[in-house]
Amino acid sequence: MASSHYDINGARIRAFLAILAFVALGFGGALIYVRGSVVIFDPDGVVKEVALRDSSRKVFATPVAGRLYVASARLEGEVQVRCMNDRGVSYGYYTTATQIWQKIKASNCDIARPASTATASASYRPTE
Repeated sequence: MASSHYDINGARIRAFLAILAFVALGFGGALIYVRGSVVIFDPDGVVKEVALRDSSRKVFATPVAGRLYVASARLEGEVQVRCMNDRGVSYGYYTTATQIWQKIKASNCDIARPASTATASASYRPTE
């Protein structure tokens, strides 16, 4: 009987696919870290949206795997998390190559301020 270098269960193929997935996840994680990123983990399911916002633009984070939000943008501005109760949590100032990785809990949304929809430039009124 001739011996095959592949076993009947495909163990080598599964091992190769597992190694390939591990390398892809590592490369993706490294790319997110080098470019700068915002990663918000929402274990309690209280987040409505996550956005990076400057005076004129708003870039929304992408929900990944349910309760994980990821964003990377070339802008300088504030990281805002809007909760299901329409309150907003700010996670500070974001610039390119900044890493903001946070976990948000239900208690963060309970004590947060009401979310603002106006930008700083929209509230400016020059004197005449």
